[in-house]
Amino acid sequence: MMGLLSGCRGILAPAIGAFSVMVGPRVCTITGSILTATGLLLAVPGVSALYLAFTIGALVGIGVCMCETPGCIIISEYFLEKRSTANGLRTSGNAFGGVVMPFLAVYLLQHQPYQGYYIIFAGIMLQMCILGMLYRSFETHQMITTLGFQRGLRTQMNQHKKDSPLLNTAISMTAPPKREEKKKNKLLNMSLLRNPAYIMYIIMILLCNIAIPNVLMYLPLFGRYKNLTEFENSIILSVLSILDFFCRMFLGWLSDKKLYSKHHAFVFGLTMAGTSLMMLPLAYNMWTVLAILWMRSFGIAMFWALIHGLLADQFGSENMATSWGFVRMTQGITNFFYAPLLGAVADSTGSMSAPYLLMGAMQVLGAMTFALQPLVIRVTGAEVCMT
Repeated sequence: MMGLLSGCRGILAPAIGAFSVMVGPRVCTITGSILTATGLLLAVPGVSALYLAFTIGALVGIGVCMCETPGCIIISEYFLEKRSTANGLRTSGNAFGGVVMPFLAVYLLQHQPYQGYYIIFAGIMLQMCILGMLYRSFETHQMITTLGFQRGLRTQMNQHKKDSPLLNTAISMTAPPKREEKKKNKLLNMSLLRNPAYIMYIIMILLCNIAIPNVLMYLPLFGRYKNLTEFENSIILSVLSILDFFCRMFLGWLSDKKLYSKHHAFVFGLTMAGTSLMMLPLAYNMWTVLAILWMRSFGIAMFWALIHGLLADQFGSENMATSWGFVRMTQGITNFFYAPLLGAVADSTGSMSAPYLLMGAMQVLGAMTFALQPLVIRVTGAEVCMT
């Protein structure tokens, strides 16, 4: 069911990105919030595993994707100089949810039947409607800013001279200083799939995604394999979520200081995350597991802080619905079969170390593959800027 939820959350990302561009981020987010809450409410009867796969897996997965995708697009529209900082702050919300929601879920399950748990969480998900109403497209924001600037200018000038047709004409032609004209968002730009530089992103995420969603999913089983208690496992998960929260914000802010190449930092982060996973079998207690996985949290925080900015910088913010959509779709597709593959590896070897060795090796391979992107750009002559 978790695989179906993760898969639906990603596999429809290009279509949902196009839908967000077509109807606007506000409508898309509100629709996603209602769909997520509906999936949770429909899950209350819980008549079968297949029924729960459809409600919690498919409906909630699609709804969450509809809430998540507009945020990726709108951040790339609003921010240029501070884009990585903005994305770091946005993605840190996922990590913060990892700190709060597990404790809330455990508390609710202890004091409510699972039906009440679903109903309460449906109410929480409906709060995204309120947040969605606060979204404003960049074009609308520009228009409101211009009108406000002109109104303020009119007020100041009227303090010195009376209204006149010449004054009205001057004010109507005046606009606040603004950045370079933004291109109109595209629903889908399929030409990206013919761009070798973009294909490197697809190959990278195809390799790395074996680890990105599954490291924490298999961590409780790994903890038992290493004779850790349930309490120690919960401490590890909570501390890692807190570290991830702060790392995403800090690394996004640091990247905007332009002290290093974003491409190099991205490759370094993925390599660091993969190497730490290959070191994890050497851990022998809670503190060594926590120390090694902190390296992974730092590296994967670099991934989330930079991925959206890199896509927007290289392929344009107007193509964000497509560039992020197909990366997310690749994640969704791989979520269907990577989790069972790791389970099969653990069962066949009788060891929980083997899945982490495989995850680490493939993540390092993905990082090394993406490190070749500048060479691919030079060889193929792809028109992509390096950051």
